[in-house]
This record gives sequence, structure tokens and C-alpha cells, in this order.
Amino acid sequence: MSETETGSRMRGGILLLGLALAAVAAAVEYRSLDHGVGDEVPAEAVSSIQALEQRVAENPGNAAAWQELGFARFDADEFGAAAKAYRRAVELDPEQASLWSALGEALVMDSQREPLPAAALAAFRRAVEIDATDPRARYFLAVKRDLDGDHEGAVPDWLDLLV
Repeated sequence: MSETETGSRMRGGILLLGLALAAVAAAVEYRSLDHGVGDEVPAEAVSSIQALEQRVAENPGNAAAWQELGFARFDADEFGAAAKAYRRAVELDPEQASLWSALGEALVMDSQREPLPAAALAAFRRAVEIDATDPRARYFLAVKRDLDGDHEGAVPDWLDLLV
């Protein structure tokens, strides 16, 4: 490969990385505008959570109901409660990769000390065992590579998520 081709490929990779970082920043900004961390949970969200709590109480064996409750709790920034709901969902439907990766993300967000707790990492690994294409699990496994110092390995993993 010529020096010109190498430089061109490097610039292309840097451009893709920049676009990926800009997309992540925009998503974070949108999320903070939509419902900032620490804001009070809107009344309609509370009533929705109460309805979902009632639904799982009436049908505790319904994995989809637990998943919805986990999503609502996560959206309300109640990450510990979301993890509890997702944990119940994976007990009921252990072959659903998206439930495992949602559990992992809730555990990450709930962690006060570790950027990637062991239980979250185990959940992400289980998700990719079930479905190697699960984007959330793949993203966080790349985060693990980065945290472990393998920055050059993490970046291509993140870029692969864009295609």
C-alpha cells in the first residue's frame, strides 16, 4: 500500500471515528434535554410505572411485562429498579439477548464505583453468546477493551457498529 493510500485510509478512519463520537454526543445531549438526570419523574411516567408494576404483580411469569417495567424504570433514571426488573425478565426468558444486554446496561448505570461491574460484563457476554450481533452488548464489550487499555482494539469494534 502506498503512502498516499495509507494516509487516505487513516483520514477516513479518523473521519468515521469523529462522526461516531459526534453521534454519541448528540444522543447524550438529546437525552439530557428530554429528561435530565436528577429531574423529577413526570406524573404520567409514574402512573405508567405503577400500571406496569400492577401488570407484573398480576402476571409475574410474563417476561415481556418485566421488560417493559425495566425499560420504564431505566427511562425514569431508576437504574437499580430497572436492573431488578430485567433480572426477573432474563430468569423468565434466558435466551433473549436483548434482555441480557439491557440488564447489563442498567447495572452499568446503577454502579457508583465501577465503570463496568462484573455482573454487567457477564450479562453482556451472555448476550453475545446468544446473539453475536447484539449492538448494546458489543458496544459495552468494546468499552471493556478500552478500559483494559486496548484502545486500538476498541475503536474498530465501535466502528463496526456503524455498518
